[in-house]
Amino acid sequence: EDKMPVDELTERLCKDAKVNPLRLISSGSMLVACTDEESVRKALEGTDIEVTLIGEVTSESEVTLIKRDGKKERIEVLPDELYKF
Repeated sequence: EDKMPVDELTERLCKDAKVNPLRLISSGSMLVACTDEESVRKALEGTDIEVTLIGEVTSESEVTLIKRDGKKERIEVLPDELYKF
């Protein structure tokens, strides 16, 4: 949870609207699975593209979010939070 970058404005708007920013579509973001993080970083060096390691692929069949307090939470695939509006 603490590794996932959320823009300050997005954070504020979501807090006011009582929406979880980690459940938004995140247009403009790309999730990439790779075996060599350093190669990806080097390939994107000198661009305006930010690279953030947010997790790892395991043999488990579910998605788990590690909360800021260290607790683990199973993540359900749900519609984007904006559908509430």
